[in-house]
Amino acid sequence: MLGLKAEPGPLAPLEGIANTIRDGLKLGPLDIHPGLGLGWEYSNTSLNSQSNTPSSNSSFFVSPNIALSYTREIGNWNVRAAYGGGFNYYLNPNYTAAGVGNQRNPFYNTLSLGLGYLGSRQKIDLQVQGSYGSGFNVLNGTNTATANLSSNLHWEYILTTYTNVGAYAAYTSTLNSFFQNSNTGSNSGDSASVSGGAYADWFATGKTRLRLDFSAGENTQSLGGGQSSSSSANRSYAQILLSLKYKITEKFDVGAGLGVRDVKDGNTVDPKYAGILPSYTLNVSYRPTEKTGISAGVSLVGANVRPSFNLTGSWQPRVNTGLSFSVYQGQGFSGTVAEQVQVSRGAVINLTEKLFSKIDVGLSAGWEQTENLSLSNAPGAQQNSGNTSSYGFAMGTMQWRFAEWAYWQGQLYYASGNNNTTAAANTPETRVTISFNLAF
Repeated sequence: MLGLKAEPGPLAPLEGIANTIRDGLKLGPLDIHPGLGLGWEYSNTSLNSQSNTPSSNSSFFVSPNIALSYTREIGNWNVRAAYGGGFNYYLNPNYTAAGVGNQRNPFYNTLSLGLGYLGSRQKIDLQVQGSYGSGFNVLNGTNTATANLSSNLHWEYILTTYTNVGAYAAYTSTLNSFFQNSNTGSNSGDSASVSGGAYADWFATGKTRLRLDFSAGENTQSLGGGQSSSSSANRSYAQILLSLKYKITEKFDVGAGLGVRDVKDGNTVDPKYAGILPSYTLNVSYRPTEKTGISAGVSLVGANVRPSFNLTGSWQPRVNTGLSFSVYQGQGFSGTVAEQVQVSRGAVINLTEKLFSKIDVGLSAGWEQTENLSLSNAPGAQQNSGNTSSYGFAMGTMQWRFAEWAYWQGQLYYASGNNNTTAAANTPETRVTISFNLAF
């Protein structure tokens, strides 16, 4: 029985209790993981015209949370589900960064579902993800409640050794509620997109794949609430794209595609980015070693008004050191201005370091710029088109995991605030959080 004896030390009896709790919360394929955070937070941000005084810029908090996971395989099928949620309860009712009323004690949760099938000739994969949370929005300078939903379905069938066919569908939506003050009320800015298509692949060689892809979709925008009038817009497209992917070496891949799309704007006077337009994609991926990799891509497809691009890289010079970076540009309907697309571009860099065996340190910094583009050529709609705003942020974290189920964490976060001085969003923030966490 010597091998079952707990190691000496003050945490040894508690380790046995933690194991008992974990074992008691496992119900077949369902794992239940409760957690609790106790800590202190400081923020110099004042919301909703509240005064920011020494007695209102910090608070102790309690943060209960729970995580659920479910995995099961039935023949060729596999089912996956996961949920995580919790909330922060601030003990100081005057803590200005927590907001007031239903904006206080923000609740957050995420849910994901997966269903997969893998047979000898075909495979099916369904992914559904949803999240809801509230907190300070640095771009709008207000507390914001946001709900996100995304789903993807992919089917593929092997016809012969050299040919595949497949089909796919996707849906995403973002529902925003921007809390203002008692004079303006709250505004909502909602957007959604739905798309689908089918493709045929031809594997000319072991290193070359030629794909013909037909797709169609629609993006929608709906604004309303507060003192603003309700409005809606939509942007639909149909597209055909021919692409080629070539594996130069085992570590180096390139791909390119060229096609045409027909884009139509609804509820828009004098559409500016509509009609018969070109579409293209270009992707490069290179991974020289297991510890180093880089990929880049650019595309102008579907309902896009500007090219989207991404550049990502990772490097692990030492076992305990990791470095990664990302440069990107993406776009979507504005959450606050009718018939307007927001193009977001930015860069993020992350550094992680493991000190000793139980202490992890992380540093990250980034910058993002938002450009507003009107879909209309009408003179009034063009007044704010092309305006940009940006903000930067930096964050440092340290985590000391002194047991598998217990850890201390400290975080320092700074955001410069939106530099658009015409908006109330020009609110820099410095936030410090120190917490003790239990995770069973």
